[in-house]
Formats: sequence, C-alpha cells, structure tokens
Amino acid sequence: MTTDWKTTSARIASAIGKSLLWLGRHLLALLVAVGRFIVLRAIPAIRAWLRGTAFPALKRFYLWLPHRRMVVAGAMGVAAIAIAVLLLRTPDDVSSTTPDRSAAAGNPESPAGPVVLTFAPAEAPPGAPVILSGLPDEDAAALEITIGGQPTSAMRLGDGRLQTRVPLYLGPAGWPVPPAKAQIVEIRRHGRLVAASQEGLRITALQRAPGTTASVQRSLDAAVDAYQAIFEALPARDEQDMAHRRAMLAVLRELVSEGDHSLAAVLAGSSPLLNNTKPDVALLDALMASSGTAANMEAFASALGAGPAAAGGITMPAAGAGFPALLALPGGWKPGPRCRSGGKDMELACLMQIQGLLDDLATQYIRPTADAWANFTVIFGGPMVASNPATVVISALLSVTNLVIGKVAPSLLPATLTRFELEVPKPLIQRHQTTQSRIMVEARNQPQTITVNDIIDVVKATVGPAIKIDSASLTQLMGFFSRMVDVYMAVLRGVDSVKPNASNAVNAGVLALPPKHWGPIEVTSSDLVSLFSHDESILSSQEEKLEWLGKSQGQAKVRVMPRGPGTRSKVLQDHSLCWGCVWSGGAFGTDMPESSKRISVDIDFDASPRHGVAPLDVELQWRLLPREDGKPVACTLDFGDGSDVERIADCTDTTSFRHTYAHTSRLEDATGGAYVAKLRLDENKAEGKAEVFPDWTFEARPGSGKAPLDARFSWNVPWPEDRKAPRCEFDPGDGSERQSFDDCLATRKAEHRFERRGSFVPSLTIIDGGAKDTKTAPVSVADDFACNAEELLKHKAWTGGMSYTKNNEVWDDNLDRNVKFNLRINLKAELAEHTRRQWRGADYLVRYYSPLPQGSADVSFSVHQYDHRGLASYQTFVGNGQIRRQEPDMTEDGSMLNLVLDANQCTFSFFLQGQVYGTEERWSRGEGKKSTQSHYWIESARVEQPLTSSTSISGSVPVQVIPKFDDIPTEQTTWISAHPYIVEALGKGNLGKVTVDWHAEPVD
Repeated sequence: MTTDWKTTSARIASAIGKSLLWLGRHLLALLVAVGRFIVLRAIPAIRAWLRGTAFPALKRFYLWLPHRRMVVAGAMGVAAIAIAVLLLRTPDDVSSTTPDRSAAAGNPESPAGPVVLTFAPAEAPPGAPVILSGLPDEDAAALEITIGGQPTSAMRLGDGRLQTRVPLYLGPAGWPVPPAKAQIVEIRRHGRLVAASQEGLRITALQRAPGTTASVQRSLDAAVDAYQAIFEALPARDEQDMAHRRAMLAVLRELVSEGDHSLAAVLAGSSPLLNNTKPDVALLDALMASSGTAANMEAFASALGAGPAAAGGITMPAAGAGFPALLALPGGWKPGPRCRSGGKDMELACLMQIQGLLDDLATQYIRPTADAWANFTVIFGGPMVASNPATVVISALLSVTNLVIGKVAPSLLPATLTRFELEVPKPLIQRHQTTQSRIMVEARNQPQTITVNDIIDVVKATVGPAIKIDSASLTQLMGFFSRMVDVYMAVLRGVDSVKPNASNAVNAGVLALPPKHWGPIEVTSSDLVSLFSHDESILSSQEEKLEWLGKSQGQAKVRVMPRGPGTRSKVLQDHSLCWGCVWSGGAFGTDMPESSKRISVDIDFDASPRHGVAPLDVELQWRLLPREDGKPVACTLDFGDGSDVERIADCTDTTSFRHTYAHTSRLEDATGGAYVAKLRLDENKAEGKAEVFPDWTFEARPGSGKAPLDARFSWNVPWPEDRKAPRCEFDPGDGSERQSFDDCLATRKAEHRFERRGSFVPSLTIIDGGAKDTKTAPVSVADDFACNAEELLKHKAWTGGMSYTKNNEVWDDNLDRNVKFNLRINLKAELAEHTRRQWRGADYLVRYYSPLPQGSADVSFSVHQYDHRGLASYQTFVGNGQIRRQEPDMTEDGSMLNLVLDANQCTFSFFLQGQVYGTEERWSRGEGKKSTQSHYWIESARVEQPLTSSTSISGSVPVQVIPKFDDIPTEQTTWISAHPYIVEALGKGNLGKVTVDWHAEPVD
C-alpha cells in the first residue's frame, strides 16, 4: 500500500479545519447559553437583590445617621470642591501640552531651504511660456511666482511641471523694454521663499506682429462655421435640442463676427464699446504672436475647418500635440461628422464619440488659449488698458468665447452612460441553446450651470492669489457674459411657440443648460460591446449574436462591457469631424461599465447515492438561480419509477427531496438499466435529469472449497407487483447444462455440484421481454491439491496480469465540487523472482515482481471547484497509456505488478499499482490556464485467494472499494482503492465494489 503524503497532508488539514469548526460551533453555543443566563437569570436576580435588599439597607442606614441632612450636605460640598480643583488644574490650551510633530512628519511648511528650480527655455520674449521644473507637486493656485521681481502666473501641467509667462517690462513709449540682466525666477508660498533658480532668465525683445489679433478673429470665425456644420449635421432628439444648438451658435456669432459688440466690430473700430477711440492693438498683436495664442487658434480653426487651400497636408502646432503631426487628405474634403450606418445604438455611440473629440479639442486648444489670455489681461492689464481701452474689451470677448466653445458646446451632447445593463429574463437555458438576452444603454449630457463668478474664479485660479484683477476687466467681463445669456435666451424664446417654456431653462445672469437624456436603447451591434464568459466550457460567448451558447451542464457568470479602443468600436469615421481628429476611446466614450449575470445551463440535478441494492433510499438534489423579481419557481419532480410525481411550489427554496426506489431498474432497457429522475420547471419546461441504478443481488455459498463442492445460489429481484415477473437463466459456469426459470420471483434458489477443481464464474441472467441483465458469483474449487512447496515454488518466473474498470462522478455535500474519475486497466507483465523465503531450511514463499507492467491504462480525471461567483478553478488529467517505471531508488512512486505464492497458507496474492503519463490542465480565476505533462496514480488493487493449482491462477471477483489512505484491516486482503475526493463525497461505507479479473501461469 503506497502513501501519497501530499494528499495525506491535505486530509490532515481538512480534519483540523473540521475540528476548529466543531470547536467554534460549541463556543458559540456556550456564548449563547451564557448570554441567556445573564439576561434571563442574572439580571433579574440582581434587580431583585437591589430592590429587596440593597436599597432598603441604604435607606435604613440613612435614617440611622445622626444629623443626616448635615452629613449629606457636607459630602456634596467636598465633591464639588474636588471637581473644581480638577478643572483648575486642566490647561486651557491642550495643544500647548502636545508636542509639535510637524517637523518630524516632514511638513512642507518647514523645509530645510528653498528648492533649486530649473527652467526652459533659457531666453524668451515677453508673454512666452516658460516651463519650471524641480518643485514638488503642490497646488499651483497657492504659489506666488516672480521673474525679476515682477509677478506672473502659475499653471500646473499634466506632467507635474509648472508653466509661467515672461512678464512685461514696459518702457516710456508703452512698448516692452527687456532688462539688461538675466532675471531670477522665485516661487513663494504665503510670502515665504520655497524655490528659486540659480541662473537667470534672459528676456529678449518683443517683436512686432501686425494683424495677429485680426487673424485670431478670422480663426474664431472659421471655427464657428465648422461648429455650425457639425451641430446641424448631427441628429437631434427634439426641437428643443436643436434650439439649444442654434442658441449656442448665435452666441458665438454675436461674440466673434456679427453685430456691433463682436470682436470683428471692435477690431474694425465701429463698436460703441470703444467710446469713439481708435483701437491700437500693436502690443496685443505682438503678445498673441509671442505667446503662441494666434498659432494655437489658427491650428484650431484649421483642424475644424476645411484645412489649407491647397490639399495635401497640414502641420499641427505644439498646442495640438494630442493629434497627428501631419495629415494628407484628398482634395475637395469638407468637414462634417460622418458615422457608420446602423440603428439607434450606433447613433448614440457616434454622438458620444463626437462629444469626446469636441471635449479633447477644447482641452488641446481652447484651454491653453484661455489661460494665456487671462495672464495677459489680468497681470499686465493695467499698463495695457491705460494705453488702449480696446485691450480689456478684446480680453472679455475672448474669455466668453472660450467659455462657450470649451464648456457649452460639449455639454449639448451625451457624455456619459447612466445605464449599461444586461437583461436575461430566463437565467436557465438548455444545452445547445442560446440565451435570450438584450443589452440596454442610456446616456446623459454633462449640463453646465455657469455664472460670471465662475469665469472670474477660473481667471484667479490661473494667475494666482497674489494678482489683483482690474475693475475695468471685471466690468467688461460681466457685461459680455450677461449679453451672452441674453442672446441665448432670445433664441430659445423664439421657439416657445413650438416647444412651450423652452426658454425657462435659462435665467438672467446664469447660463443653466438643461439636463438631457438619451435612451433606453437596445444595443444590436456587436461592434459596440464585448461579451465574456467566466467558463467557456459551460457558456460560450457568441459575440456576433450578442448571446451565450450553452455547452455543458452547470452555472457560469457572464459579463458584457462596452468595446474598448480599436477599429471595430470606432463609429465616427476618422477625420470627418475635423482635420486630425482620430477617435482613440471606446464605443461609448472613455467610461467602461460592466454588467454581469449568472446563467444556468440545464438544471444542476443529481442523485446521491446513484447505485445500490433496492430498496434504495436516494436524495435528489438540485440548484436553481432565483428569479430577479423574487417570484417562486414552481417545478415538478418525476422520480422515473412510475410513482406519483411531486409538485414543488418553489424550487429555489426547496433544493432536495428524498425518495425510496423500491424496485430494481436493471431491466429498463431504454434507459440503460436506470430510472431517470426528472426535475421540470413549469414556466419554460426546462428539465434536469439524474440516473439512479437500484440493483438486485446474486450470491453463492460457499464461494470456495474442495471438490466435489455443493454450492447453493440465491437471488433477490425487487420487482413491481403490477408487472409480470421476469424469467431467468442460471449458468453454473463449469460447462454443465443451464437451468431456466419462468418466474424469478417465485424461484429464488438453485444448487449445483462442482466435481472438479478450478475457478468458475456461475451467472444468473434475468430477462424481461428483450431486456436482460446478468450477475456473476465466482466459485473457487480445489481438489486434493496440498500446496506442494517444491512443485509450486520451483518456477523462476511467471507471466500474468490484472484488469478492472472503475467509473465515478460525484458532487460533495455543499455542491461546490464536482469530481469525475474514469479508469480502464488491463496490465500484464513477465514477473521475475524477486524474493524467496525459507522456514526450517525449506522454501515456503516466493515474490515475483515487475517494475513496468505493459498493456492499456486509460485514465481521465477532472475536478471542478465552484463558489458564489461560479466556476473558481478546475483540474483535468487525461492519461495516454504510457506507464511510469519504478526505479530501484523509488520507494513509493512508480508502477509495479507483484505475485506472491505462499505454500504454507496455500494462497496467492496479486498487487498492482501504477502511474500513467498524460496531460494535466489547471485553470483558476486569478491565474488563468496552465497545461503540463505529468503523471497520475491509477487506483491500486490487491487480490488474495486460495490456490487451486500450481500451474494456473485465474479468476474474477467483485472486490470492496476502500479509502486510499486509510489503514486497511488485517482481515481485509482483497480490495481496490478510491480517490480521496470520491471518499469525501460518498462516505467510506458507500464506495461499492469493482470486479477484478486476473490470470497467471509459469514461464518455465
């Protein structure tokens, strides 16, 4: 008997766990008992003692005291004095007695010294961006940055660095004069220096750039044309949706190119906002050029518009670094979003992808422009406004225009999913069927509620707290914001006759865009979602059909998600929205929600035990998912043996039923000798099946002896009373004439005399119509063979082998582990003499041994582990028949076949153990699948029988299956082992028997 120490350790650990569980249950029971004692006994007893003994005693003591009123008053006075002393000794400021740990904790408020800053470029003109490195991540709004003592802005970039602007050093003529020396960059927080550069920034002269501000106006005008083409081409939910788009475009026109309050009118000098002064924008032109604002706006307009006049390519400036650097498009290309054809789901996906790109455009172009212009107008606005009031007007116009493009426009389209749900009305399907499911989505926009204070807050956050905003700038900013709201409201009021109260969404002084909702919409295109199954062997993903196919019985969790980035999920065609626009997100934007459901394939229905002699008491067990609405799931249980069916009101609440199978099923030819129990759901007629094999018996007594041997045979066939009794045929197995009985229920015995020695296999066949079933009862007959040791043990080698078949499929008690084991063994070998023993100088025992039996050894094994989420792991092994040899140094591993002849006991014993090579596959939810070449134990077998010949050993007998690693009783010499998982599921006493055949004969 070999020992698998790994499995032994596992069993020891399991036993310890069960012991701890038993101890925990008893401790909990003890705790409950103690609690009950305290609540029901102790507390009432204490209350009764206080009421009946303690309080009366205190009262008697009080009444006994002389001058009791004075004694009580004195005690209360002493207590009051003690409390007052304690309060006076407690310090008022607790923090004063608490040690300051800020320095030990590394508080940045008390660093060792200023951080050394680095910057790039080393020289730049006024207004140009400068990137600062070396300062730890902090809130940029709390920092005060100066260059050469002049305040400037602080803006945190995405990579953690700071961006600032070169300040203006205005000369007497109102034009910047660069300082002669390099300027040190310093950063303060609350007036304290935290960082400074070692080298100074060299400021170069500001170059004139006439017409730059006008080019910005033209760029904005082209961008507004492109936005109009985009929003007019998009499908609208209703007239109100379209009205908000027209209102946004009307505001942009009013700000950029139309009316006497537009940027175009200001630059032309015809706007009443100038108060009859001629605009001098020379300094603005130069600053817009040096800061990159003009180039950024030109790139924005080129990206949205039709591109350059000559088709072929456009190079994007640095501000558009998020888009391709060079694009070549065919001549005649016109902007306008183009989406792939499809249903409402494709339309929603396209709108969300457009919203994502518009938001990206605002981030890449509009935000840098707005930040840069806020720096100019606020930090340097004083001297600029003093020289020309057109500066603050243009600043306010650009700030409000940036607001509309950057915040209002994207908020008119769906931006995020509010619902992404997989609906499975019937979580139970049959094998080879697909789920009836659908995927529903809903989306909403990100509505903005904006006031003029929001714009001021953005400006303050951009330039920092140390910068004071000019009052003239604030006045103009508030005026343009109010005018924007008025224009927006005017457009909406124009559609009130079509859609009443449409303009109520906007209030004076506040731009409150309405919340919008899209859906519910069913997803019908597999390009928009990806399907996943946690166990493809049970439920296989069918993405093209948006369904899962049932492959095998069991439960599995399925999941659906929006399809991620890639060509398949791209609904908006590249470059159709704008030059360089390439959607890199998923089907429904950047959100990736998921929806999961648990689905059953067939009904998880099992019987335990499945085999046994009738009457057989069987527990039928099943697992069903409850309905999502909580309603009961009615079902019908048909036991398959002709007894009345059982109707169960809710099969998700009742999960098992016991039934006694009173009659044998071995003559049920149509079902392979089984009763087939069925659990059928009333709502969709889905069925689960489980086979039960109630057996009959056939025995021989005695099973061995010397010739002539009179053996008596008996049988018992449990049979329904309303059916005709089966007939049977008895074959003695020694060549004698068969006996027939017309009624196997009336005749239940037979006798036969075996005249000669040998191993015989008598059989009884019961017959019902065309159905037959046969059982055997081996008999071993010896003659006067007296185990002559010299004759029996003279051989140096024997040849022989063993064969048996063993199949199991079981679930454990918790139904979270399924084990399948199939074994077919037919091995033989030439057995050489290995050990010879003597007693009193004469041989009495010889062991013959082979380390590598040959033949067929087919082994397949699988164990599937489940938890509340479905399949958690599995392990499978398929043996290929190749046997692992036992080497001399292998004390336990390896294969062997032994034959032991004992002349003293007149017995022989066969023993077979083996390890088969094959392919092992392991999968777990966390680690995935691994496949390796390995070996696996077959179920060992041992047979010990009396010798009947010195030249031939053969026979067949049902042997008891025993736990593989338990101690074997000394009297049990014939057995076959079982896998521990099988033992745990069935119990040691329910392992049954397996028929083992053997044959051996001498070689010499």
